[in-house]
Amino acid sequence: MVGKKVSPTGDQSQVFALVGLLDPDHTARVHQVWKELEVKCGLKAVRVAPYPHFSFHVAQQYRLLDLDASLTDLTRTIQPFTMCTSGLSVFTGQNPVIYIPVAPSETLLQLHQTLWEKTSRFGTQLNNYYRPGSWIPHITLLHDDIDRDCINCIFDHYLGQTFAWEIKVTQMAVIYQKDGEYGIHKIYPLPGSHHPN
Repeated sequence: MVGKKVSPTGDQSQVFALVGLLDPDHTARVHQVWKELEVKCGLKAVRVAPYPHFSFHVAQQYRLLDLDASLTDLTRTIQPFTMCTSGLSVFTGQNPVIYIPVAPSETLLQLHQTLWEKTSRFGTQLNNYYRPGSWIPHITLLHDDIDRDCINCIFDHYLGQTFAWEIKVTQMAVIYQKDGEYGIHKIYPLPGSHHPN
């Protein structure tokens, strides 16, 4: 990451997000990273959510019926796409976040702009880190309770790895965190994708 940015993680007891879900291969890779961090760096409860993802839009609450109707229509027009990642980085601040940066391609930025414009009216207390012009697309690996020793351990362990991934995105979802528990409100498959039940 170029420059410093404080953590986008809030301390609210409830938060919702519109996200892209990773393909099965890269979901498995992130789960493997989580396991390695637990073993190599002694990190417990390292999993920030049971499903690796990257966030387009975050709010404290949504009008879920209205949001669902809008996303159902909108995702019918969004083709599956590939995004690229590279490296490992950290959002600095009071609550550091370790993450894998996602390359902000023109396709991804245009999609983010569209999603922001179409969904913001359904949310309250929008997270400004996800506004167009401020958004840094990323896959969070670890947040909360991260000290200097933890950060040093993580970067020492992964110093030789590039995290140069090409991830096929075929599903979007609305997810939530409430009182420390995570859940999926709804998954939206993109056209042409097939996901067995």
